[in-house]
Amino acid sequence: MPEENATSAKGTLFLVGTPLGNLEDLTIRASNLLKKIGWVACEDTRVTRRLLSHLGSHARVFSLRRHNERRALEKVLRHLREGEDVAYCTDAGLPAISDPGTFLVDGVRAEGFAVVPLPGPTAPSTAVSWSGLEARRWVFLGFLPKLAREREALLKRFGELNATLVLFESPHRVRDLLLEIAEYLPNRRVADCREMTKQNEECLVGFPEELLPRVRARGEHVIVVEPDIGKERRKSEGRLSLDLLETLRKMARFHRNRKARDVARMAAEILGIPANEAYGIILEERGERE
Repeated sequence: MPEENATSAKGTLFLVGTPLGNLEDLTIRASNLLKKIGWVACEDTRVTRRLLSHLGSHARVFSLRRHNERRALEKVLRHLREGEDVAYCTDAGLPAISDPGTFLVDGVRAEGFAVVPLPGPTAPSTAVSWSGLEARRWVFLGFLPKLAREREALLKRFGELNATLVLFESPHRVRDLLLEIAEYLPNRRVADCREMTKQNEECLVGFPEELLPRVRARGEHVIVVEPDIGKERRKSEGRLSLDLLETLRKMARFHRNRKARDVARMAAEILGIPANEAYGIILEERGERE
């Protein structure tokens, strides 16, 4: 894999993770690259110029956004063909994570050039970690559609998964999102992670109804929604019942020479299930009648 200090007849595209807010979160590796690289494609030249100025970098920048990515891709490819490396930064976080970047990476790789990721801050995983909610499995949904029926459909569909959901939302719509979660995904705690890594960062955790009076319609919001804990508990109880049933059937077979009533009383004591229920299952297993 190409490295930042590699020399090659072909240039390399570097995907650079940038801070969510606190510039000190930029990795040493990313800092070293941006200080010495000649070209930086970026989502917003104003934001990236501030970062480069902070680093003392003299890299030249040009815009690569969704509305101009085809034209900007050709510019990136031109530099790469001339043996020049190019870095790509979005305003915050990692390229392509609810930001431009996918088209660029696909196009550069299709032309045979190397693409090297420089990992860094990313809002979804930061929010999941900060929320304190279930984190073993989570799904990132980005921004929901604007149409109400499409938002409802997505929330209900992904809400069926045994996974935490992570969403981005604009400040003026965050209260509406909490109301939708309360309606379509009831009895689930959520975390509103706002302005992460910035001076006024805050993480509010609770049920949507509890957060509504406290949520601030300012700044950048990442919403984390826990899975349906009750549903998983019901599934767990169902699996336990099947396990008990299998154990009871084994007891019925093992003690086949004992009276069904005696085996049922013993099973009730050992397994903690009603004796009458155990008795009926034992009769069924033995093919007997009362």
